[in-house]
Amino acid sequence: APPSPTTTPSSAPSGGPPAWATSPGWSPAPDAVAEPGRRQEAGPRSFAAGSARLPESVEVGEEITAQAVGFSPSPQAVTCTWSVGGIERQNLGSCTYVVALADVGSVIQARVTATRDGYERRSELTGFTAPVPRPRVRTPRCEITLWEAERSSRWGDASCRVDQDPEVTYEWRWRDLDTGEVVGEAEVQTQDRVWVRSEHEGHAIRCTVTARRDGYASGEWVAEARIPEPGGLEVAGG
Repeated sequence: APPSPTTTPSSAPSGGPPAWATSPGWSPAPDAVAEPGRRQEAGPRSFAAGSARLPESVEVGEEITAQAVGFSPSPQAVTCTWSVGGIERQNLGSCTYVVALADVGSVIQARVTATRDGYERRSELTGFTAPVPRPRVRTPRCEITLWEAERSSRWGDASCRVDQDPEVTYEWRWRDLDTGEVVGEAEVQTQDRVWVRSEHEGHAIRCTVTARRDGYASGEWVAEARIPEPGGLEVAGG
């Protein structure tokens, strides 16, 4: 007898199951069967595009905030990690940071992470700030006040008093502009008042006040006055 012809399963019409799926005895794998009334769980969704921002210019002592901008929907929580000069700073996830004196010369950046139930967390980097500038002490402003002595070999006193900061040290330098000589007993004074000898009568004098603080740029102020001839001022004490 001639051999039986070999048959090959044919494909079902486009869009239907393959022919072998309708063969007697075939059944789908158990995990491919959807249970009646059971919904397939969807994975976490993603935030719409967002960004993170920091101010471009900062100063020592300033409290700066990293902001999450443009996230949709709005995050339920935002945490931040800070980097100063490329070194991570521990800030307990806070999105505010107080710029420290140790940060001078460094740039600051933050990583902002947004979270919300049902959404994948998303992190964005802020841009860099400009390098933190060295702070400057407050300029020590003053005006020269003169006191002519009633009876003395010196002419009198001069003072240039400033509103002092207890964290700052101050120096006064007095000089006769007509002769170039130092006015007072020393070139650098630690008090705002100086004795003016009689040889400075009629001369212009200059007071330079310098304010200094560790880690800060110094401040300086210059004031000038002219010492009058004898009797040019009312007596104000010795």
